[in-house]
Amino acid sequence: RVNRSGEIKYANPRMLQMVGTATWPETPQTIWDILPDDPHIVDDVKSKLEARFLTGESGHYETYVRAIEGGKQIPVRVSAIAETDLAEERVVASFAIVRSMIPDEMVKDIESIKEEEKLLTAIAKNISLLVPFDLFSVWQYSRDEKNVRLFFENMESVGTQSGRRWWELQPEQVEWLKQTFAQEPAFIGELDEFIEIEEWQDLKTDPITQRYVDDGFRSMLFFPVMSEGKIQAAVCLNSKQSNYYNPGHIEILKDLPIDVAVRVALERMKIRDSKFRLNLIAAIASEQDIY
Repeated sequence: RVNRSGEIKYANPRMLQMVGTATWPETPQTIWDILPDDPHIVDDVKSKLEARFLTGESGHYETYVRAIEGGKQIPVRVSAIAETDLAEERVVASFAIVRSMIPDEMVKDIESIKEEEKLLTAIAKNISLLVPFDLFSVWQYSRDEKNVRLFFENMESVGTQSGRRWWELQPEQVEWLKQTFAQEPAFIGELDEFIEIEEWQDLKTDPITQRYVDDGFRSMLFFPVMSEGKIQAAVCLNSKQSNYYNPGHIEILKDLPIDVAVRVALERMKIRDSKFRLNLIAAIASEQDIY
């Protein structure tokens, strides 16, 4: 809810989460605080707001808001209506429902991008607009949940890595995962403290975990992708800030088709691997040279 000058009089928690703050009314104080530094976008929103106060007409349009942390532009769809003082017969405020278009963008990527690594790269980019991270990774679990491997990793500083060998989980680690995450996303405030937990002592000698620690990663958000009550995969967001993630971040991620994207990526990997094996068998059977 805003007044004619654009001062924010009310913003619900979901709106605050979208722009990356929970401290309103301290910040943001006006809608201009959360618009990109683009005169075309600012002028367009100003003209629509002014027209609403002049005519009282509702409006529906697409624009961008700016995340307070990092300044990334988030595409949104706005539906706005005028609040009228019937006694004075004038518009006193504008109410707007602001909906992120990131879920729609992710669905388009799922439908159009056929290569699993390119798909997950696009998904990571969209997630970063709403929930910042320094590292995005996807881990694949075996059917019995006793083994896990790094399926995809996207980090600009080291590039993308995938295809690590399967790593065996100990029974107590499997039980810890089930009890701690209980099929719901959760976060770890301090990675150093996590690897001190009795069940995870072996991570101290794990090369990937040590690389995370050496690179300065401190906190993690774990988003499980479930199938028939079991963990099929997990999306992990890592930050170099301690205790960075909070329940608000989890609520944002729950609104995104992350689980669908990961399942599609895993299925496309299976199809690609099956085709490779069939072609290999066919080549051997026909005694063709394989290069």
